[in-house]
Amino acid sequence: MKRFSLALIIILSILMSALAGCNTAAEEMSIDKYSWELTSVQSGPQGDIIAYNAENDGYASAYPDASPVNIYLSAGDGNFVLTDTTNGKTYEGTYKVIEDKQANVIYEINLGEHSGYAGVGMTSFHDGSQTPTLNISINDYALNFHAPAVSD
Repeated sequence: MKRFSLALIIILSILMSALAGCNTAAEEMSIDKYSWELTSVQSGPQGDIIAYNAENDGYASAYPDASPVNIYLSAGDGNFVLTDTTNGKTYEGTYKVIEDKQANVIYEINLGEHSGYAGVGMTSFHDGSQTPTLNISINDYALNFHAPAVSD
């Protein structure tokens, strides 16, 4: 009986140590963990690209009717700021976690009088590289952001 109790204590200790090292998606993929740079803005029933990151030359030829912009998002303590360096404007909003699943986090966001949702996750590419991504859906718009690439 003593051996069984000792073995049980050792197994539980190992299990607790392993669980203590596990992080939730909200800790790993938090909106406030990265500095975000706009990739594109989509709108309409077909999800047309209406704006794109001015530094991405590929979008200019693929979407000639879309506008090049430089928009950045920073977040912390339930607040976020969108900074549009193209026109010198900033927009402030709030966020809160509504779902935390494995490697993705979903937020409810408010931006002025508008509300919507945001999702943070990791996008993996064929070459093995990964990029944290933030997608915001608000009104009829989808704003897609990325953070600098992270190698495997």
